[in-house]
Amino acid sequence: MAAVFLPETVKRRARICVWFLMGNALSTSVGALASGIANVPYREIISRNSFGLKAPEEKPEPTLAVPLRPKIRLVGVTTILGKKIAFLVIAGSESGRLSECLMMAEGTAENGVLLKEIDEKAAIVTVVNHGQEQVLEFKEGAN
Repeated sequence: MAAVFLPETVKRRARICVWFLMGNALSTSVGALASGIANVPYREIISRNSFGLKAPEEKPEPTLAVPLRPKIRLVGVTTILGKKIAFLVIAGSESGRLSECLMMAEGTAENGVLLKEIDEKAAIVTVVNHGQEQVLEFKEGAN
């Protein structure tokens, strides 16, 4: 039998392939051994459910809430310089939100509130609060 002479690069590649195949076989066998041993001791813990764990409940998707109209309070009316102006306080619509003070003239709109008419003698103001008309009266001493 004649000796076969292979270049060094072919020999090196052959060794790399042999090492790769041996490593792959070793990791597969170790993984199979570990999976068989690891699952057995922990099955008892899972079946006992010592912490009383439950599967998460599916929550229904939240529906879009219709925003509530904020409460508007008339706190004053003036006709300074011949222009009718009303002083309004819009209560905070969300908890923790501060009230907002507005000074509005007839025909102006701000934050979804349109001031339609001011009767300065009767201290009555007509506003459109987010699409709904309201009549506000000045009540002295009201908070």
